[in-house]
Formats: sequence, C-alpha cells, structure tokens
Amino acid sequence: MKCASGGELGRTLWSALEVMGIIPEGTSSAPYIDDSTTPDTVITMVTDLFYTAEKRGIDRVAQKRKHLVKAFRGLAPHTLDSVKNKYEMDFRLFGYERDPPEFNEQPP
Repeated sequence: MKCASGGELGRTLWSALEVMGIIPEGTSSAPYIDDSTTPDTVITMVTDLFYTAEKRGIDRVAQKRKHLVKAFRGLAPHTLDSVKNKYEMDFRLFGYERDPPEFNEQPP
C-alpha cells in the first residue's frame, strides 16, 4: 500500500474542512496544495478563508447539513436503518432528529 503524499493529504484535509463547514465550499486554493506546500501555508490559507467567510455571513450549519444529507442519501435503506438503531441512544440523549425531513426529499 502506497502512502499518501503531502499534497494528497492536504487536498483531503481541504475537502474535509469544506464538509465540516469550516471553510466555504468550492474554494479554489485546494488545487494549489502540493507536496511542497508547508503546513503553515495551509493553516494560513484556511484561517484567511474562515475569517473571510465569517465576514460574509456564510451559513456554515447549512453547508455542513447539505453534506450530511448527501452522505446519508448514498446509503442503502437497510444500512441507514442499522445506523439509526446503533445510535438510538444518541438520538435520545442529544435531541438529534432520527428522521430529518431532508433525508426523504428528492435531491434537486
């Protein structure tokens, strides 16, 4: 098994930050992350994007929710039911919706 390069890890991290709503979606800096990009450079780019998005009022919660819905829509119904059953106590303890309405809507 081949280890991921620094550039591959950086781009994967970038995608994860978009999914989590930390940076806005579709930012163009990810393609510029390569094996020569230092961690300090990535931190600076992410921090700048975070604060720019904050000033522009980007809805981080909605962005994160969109990615969550997309991920869950990709699961087979029996798999989704297994996940719901496994985490039933979390739904109760933390007030999570077991069947959010967005999961049942057809994608645009």
